[in-house]
Amino acid sequence: MPLETPSNQPAEWLSLPVIATIARLLCRELTLQNEYLRLENKILKSRLPGRIRFTDDERRSLVDAALAMGRKLMETVVNIVKPTTILAWQRRLDKAKWDYSQRRKGKPGRPRIPENVEELICKIARENVWVSKKIQGELKKLGIEISKTTIAKVLKRNGLLPSPDHQGLTWREFLPRYEFLYPTRSANFCSAGSF
Repeated sequence: MPLETPSNQPAEWLSLPVIATIARLLCRELTLQNEYLRLENKILKSRLPGRIRFTDDERRSLVDAALAMGRKLMETVVNIVKPTTILAWQRRLDKAKWDYSQRRKGKPGRPRIPENVEELICKIARENVWVSKKIQGELKKLGIEISKTTIAKVLKRNGLLPSPDHQGLTWREFLPRYEFLYPTRSANFCSAGSF
């Protein structure tokens, strides 16, 4: 029940100075504690030989505590390391947080085809004079889905060139062979002015 003045009005102002006095005392007490801890840290740091080594967890806790103070207060309070070091730790820890290189398995890109499939492609290519498209069709019958480009790469990697029977003609061989179909066009095609 609040205190009442003789005119029967509550005296709310009476509780304010008491709270303010308690807050001032607590603030003064905290200030004295902080000053003592700063002095203690300074003395302990001066007695340690060389640099102080921190673990990542210690760095993370120091960064969190320092950033909670704000930059201006951090520059006056932090004395175990430089404030710029704290900010550098923050950048490095944030960078490491989003680095997923440990999660990656093997090399980047599409995984290689299984060795048994590669051996089967090489076996088919050695036993038959087939191009990649035909080998692809035979593998599809066995339930193996693979592109003809991959088959060509496997053959090249294993030193098996495509069948010479199915390589096609060069332009020098093609034009004379089909010249009879379009005699005027082939002459114009081969001339320098037609391009």
